[in-house]
Amino acid sequence: MLEDIIEVEDEDEYKTEHEKAIDNLLKNEQALIDARDDYFLQQLKTKGLEPMYIEEGSGNCMFGAVSHILYGSELAESKVRKETCDFMEVNQEFFTDLMVCDKGFDFARYIQTLQNNGRQADTVEIAAIAHLYGRDVEVYNSTLGDGFTPYTYTPSYNKLTHTEPIRLWYVSQNHYNALINSNLDLDE
Repeated sequence: MLEDIIEVEDEDEYKTEHEKAIDNLLKNEQALIDARDDYFLQQLKTKGLEPMYIEEGSGNCMFGAVSHILYGSELAESKVRKETCDFMEVNQEFFTDLMVCDKGFDFARYIQTLQNNGRQADTVEIAAIAHLYGRDVEVYNSTLGDGFTPYTYTPSYNKLTHTEPIRLWYVSQNHYNALINSNLDLDE
C-alpha cells in the first residue's frame, strides 16, 4: 500500500488552530458523556439493574431490547416489531389520538413504514408495547434530569399483575438498551 511506502505525516500538523480547538471540544464533550454514562450505570447497579447492550446503528434497537427482556435474546426483534405493528393497526384510533398528526396523516402508511426492518421506533411504539404485553415499560434516560427516575408507560387495559416491567435505557443519539433486574432468580 502507498501508506507503507510513504511516511504518513500527522494530520494535526495541517489543521488550523480553530479546527484543533473544535477537536479538543469534541473530545472533552465525549469525555463528559462517558463520565455521565459511567455514573448513571453505577447508580443503576445500586438498584439492581444491569444493562444488556443492543447492537447500535441497525434501527432495531428498541425492538431488540424488548425482545431481549421478553425472550432472553434480541433475535426475536422482528417478532416484537410485527406484533407491535399489528397491535397498533388494530387499535389505530387509540394510537392516532396519542400522536400529534397533521391533517391527512396516513396511519396505514406509517405502520407500513414501521414494519420495515431498520425503521426506528420511539414513544408511541413503547406505549403500544406496554398495552400489547400488559406490562409497564420504564424508560431511563441518562440525558435528561437525574435519569434515575424512569418515565413509565402503563397499559390502561390488559395489565398483567406480578410481572417485572420492561426496562429500557435511552442512550443519546436515539438508541435503546435493555435493563435487566440482576436481583431476579431467572430459574424460578
